[in-house]
Amino acid sequence: MSTGQRGTIKDCPGADPQKDAEVLHKAMKGLGTDEKAIVELLGNRSNKQRAPIVTAYKKTYGKDLIKELKSELNGPLEKLVVAMMMSPANYDAYLVKGAIQGVGTDDNCLSEILCSRSNAEINEINQVYKAEHGKSLEDAIKNDTSGDFRNLLVTLCQASRDEGGSVDTNLAKQDAQKLYAAGERKWGTDDDEFNAILCARNKNHLQAVFQEYMKLSGKDIEKSICSEMHGNLEHGMVALVKCIKNIPAFFAEVLNKAIKGTGTSDRTLIRIMVSRSEIDMLDIRQEYKKNYGKSLYTDIAGDTGGDYEKLLLKLCGGND
Repeated sequence: MSTGQRGTIKDCPGADPQKDAEVLHKAMKGLGTDEKAIVELLGNRSNKQRAPIVTAYKKTYGKDLIKELKSELNGPLEKLVVAMMMSPANYDAYLVKGAIQGVGTDDNCLSEILCSRSNAEINEINQVYKAEHGKSLEDAIKNDTSGDFRNLLVTLCQASRDEGGSVDTNLAKQDAQKLYAAGERKWGTDDDEFNAILCARNKNHLQAVFQEYMKLSGKDIEKSICSEMHGNLEHGMVALVKCIKNIPAFFAEVLNKAIKGTGTSDRTLIRIMVSRSEIDMLDIRQEYKKNYGKSLYTDIAGDTGGDYEKLLLKLCGGND
């Protein structure tokens, strides 16, 4: 992942990993932990500036910085800090592993990651997953999911989407007709046709397909999916369509649900704030304000507290 122009966290000029390691060591030494110092430091370093601190810490103190942070912090702040210390591909692989293991599968987390990442990012997740768990991401998903939802995730795992920008008007009309024939026009749904088109074509082309589909059926593609599919396949396909239409708007919606639901979903909040802070957080904030009438900053501040809130707000990067 390259640091995006629309991220909120940028490289801190003149950051020195050795000095940073000393600041963190001092913050964790002796009785009590200086959480403010940890938040202040990590919230002002980009992901690629945080990694060398781990190396410097081990070299100077002979200890694993991430283990030290885990033992000194707790609750959502600990989870947020640990997430920030991982590289983007490692964090995604960790999230996917967490979504698969344990009782039940976190389908929303799996769909969100695989639908929103680029081919290059998915290939990196594949490499990390294989190196860390000794089996491919595809095999892990196959073992833990089933049916058409499994087919969707396995297709997305292949990282084979056309990432060009060209639109062929005739092909867009044909694709729209195929989707219409596979869904609204059919008794039962041909999910394979949806899979083949939505996972392979480029975003510009698919946006044209969605417009053609609207002309044909008089319905938005999302509404058709909701009436034709159900359960985890429906959620996965809707997430895919939303990411094709507008990734920042998709994440703004997921954040809004995480904050506005009964009790805050810290897992979702941490996942998105960390993974998007260097890519498109400014765009997510914009969509959030436009769609929900309040700034993301205000909603996070109203729903969280303490040093956890402070660090989330650093990732958010400002009020709108």
